[in-house]
Amino acid sequence: MVNNRDIVENHVELMASVDSNINSLDELGELMDRVTCRISRKVLGEWLDACEKVEPQPTTKCRDCGKDAHYVSKRVGFVHTQYGLIRYRRAYYVCPHCHQSTCPLDERLNPVESLARIRAKLAVGKSLPVAEMANAWGLGSLNGKAKVPAAQEKNVLQNFRYSSSDPEGVHPVYAQISF
Repeated sequence: MVNNRDIVENHVELMASVDSNINSLDELGELMDRVTCRISRKVLGEWLDACEKVEPQPTTKCRDCGKDAHYVSKRVGFVHTQYGLIRYRRAYYVCPHCHQSTCPLDERLNPVESLARIRAKLAVGKSLPVAEMANAWGLGSLNGKAKVPAAQEKNVLQNFRYSSSDPEGVHPVYAQISF
């Protein structure tokens, strides 16, 4: 979350600009928009980081072939929002079968893109364990009885309250968060 020091720094910056450079209401509005966007990016980035605070699972389902992919490390990801580009860290897996990477948080952030990719593979005849993939990534299940991955067992907002302050992919502006 944004701490008191950040609020004071933003207030000082805003007041310094008001005292010296602002000559119109439009200029003040633009300055306030920039400060608001910066604070919003920071809060969103910390929230996304908090989504992956717990230890990641040793395996997940590969987004390409559906087989087990193995955890490698935490890697940086990016998502476009109305406030600009947000940087966050998430669990990164590599499949030993097809050598493709998978990041479950990316799949949760943009389930529309995830499902479209899976649908395209199914349309060309590729056999995938769709229910297992969706369940492993935290997207739910076909029967409504999803097993929550251990990485998501804690309340995400609870994790967020305690958080402190080579892109693999950039997601569209309409990134959806689904937990």
